Amino acid sequence: MLFSWPYPEAPIEGYWGKPTSLIDWCEENYVVSPYIAEWSNTFTNSIFLMTAFYSTYSAWRNKLETRFVLIGLGFSLVGIGSWLFHMTLQYRYQLLDELPMLYATIIPSWSIFAETQELLIKDEKKRKESSFRIQMDVV
Repeated sequence: MLFSWPYPEAPIEGYWGKPTSLIDWCEENYVVSPYIAEWSNTFTNSIFLMTAFYSTYSAWRNKLETRFVLIGLGFSLVGIGSWLFHMTLQYRYQLLDELPMLYATIIPSWSIFAETQELLIKDEKKRKESSFRIQMDVV
């Protein structure tokens, strides 16, 4: 390589203590800063977070339906949880990373279903059956 430098020695424990998460990604822990366990994942997540905040703001500014604001807020929650998880590698933040991903994907699924159900299904019984099937697919 023409230009490179090796990682410095990683501290035994960072500011947040020993990682308690069930997953430790392939990135070296606490090599860039003692306050950030996985620097690259944390940094790229901040970009995701800015995008989610912008989409929320854009939906609100353009006076779109509430569901679009909720979608942006859901992805913002995912970004915050993921940012905290990769920064700390603590189990409680791992849950704050993974669970909102499940919840936040339900909102766009509901939005798509709500948009198409009136076009496709007029019968109330069939609508309830289809709703149940979609919920089971999401779960």
